[in-house]
Amino acid sequence: MTSYDEHTVREQICQVGRWLWEKNYIGGTDGNISVRLGDRLLVTPSGLSKGHMRPDQLVWIDLAGRLLPESQGVGLQPSSEIWMHCMAYRQRPDIGAVVHAHPPIAVALSLAGYAIACDIIPELVYSLGCVPTLAYAAPSSQANADIIEVPIRTHDALLLTHHGSLAVGPDLHTAYLGTEKIEHAALLTAQALQLGPLRPIPAGEAERVWAMRQARYPDRRLCPGGAACPHNTLYAATAARYQAS
Repeated sequence: MTSYDEHTVREQICQVGRWLWEKNYIGGTDGNISVRLGDRLLVTPSGLSKGHMRPDQLVWIDLAGRLLPESQGVGLQPSSEIWMHCMAYRQRPDIGAVVHAHPPIAVALSLAGYAIACDIIPELVYSLGCVPTLAYAAPSSQANADIIEVPIRTHDALLLTHHGSLAVGPDLHTAYLGTEKIEHAALLTAQALQLGPLRPIPAGEAERVWAMRQARYPDRRLCPGGAACPHNTLYAATAARYQAS
């Protein structure tokens, strides 16, 4: 799904919107998707179901969130969450796409005061790293963009408490798969909590997997992982609850 042809990218964004809707990661007109093409962003519009968009309904904005002239005649405005997307792109030039969704199990964990347990699933550690749950900020606000400014520099996925997920990648497919991984990890965490205390990856093995992730991205500054991540405060605060559940 990596392409810089505008027609193809428009089709891809609509396809990802359908996937998010079909998997119940979004409802109503929720969620938003963007792809960076040069110094412009192609983004989903506000007020439309992302599962039923047409390619011609996507709009162009610049990296400051301003609607560009070529989209002013479309009659649609960019998503109200676009400030969060712009913040992500400004922090990391390697980001080519952003997906914001409301995966129900991941959000439900945050409602109950739990973070996603990132150190129990080695595949999640290797492919995505930890997924810190950030403090609450009002959706569609500047505060909601500001709160991701620092953590997005060292993470490819974030959970916004009481709100939703944010996944980024060099291309749209990677960002979408990050959203799937967030919800899958949340599902495993929630189901395991019903069976008993969570058991983390053995210490030596956890260090090996984190080292593998660092080797995978030698030019990236990554978080230290687990409770050591300075942005993963909710997990650090609830680690004892995981062990006592």
